[in-house]
Amino acid sequence: MPKIYQFINFVIFFYANEHLPIHCHVKRGDREIKAEIAYVNGKLVVSFRKIKGKDILTQSEIGTIEEFIKWKHLQIVEKWKAFFVFGKKPKFEKINKK
Repeated sequence: MPKIYQFINFVIFFYANEHLPIHCHVKRGDREIKAEIAYVNGKLVVSFRKIKGKDILTQSEIGTIEEFIKWKHLQIVEKWKAFFVFGKKPKFEKINKK
């Protein structure tokens, strides 16, 4: 389970057995959500999915993490490719400010 970011109190990571579409998981405490990254008609779209058996983040937290993912989406995609295509451990980054 490579962690790719710690953003404030959120941990953003991949599970080692992931699948398409490109996505990351976001955890805060015991709550978790999946964030899918895609382009639809040339526009970035971040979609959130509930993880079976897990409580989800609050709407406010989802808004905060959506901003973060939109800011870092290119890097997240690069980290995805590094790990799942090239088998390299992605670089972990800690970001403490919005």
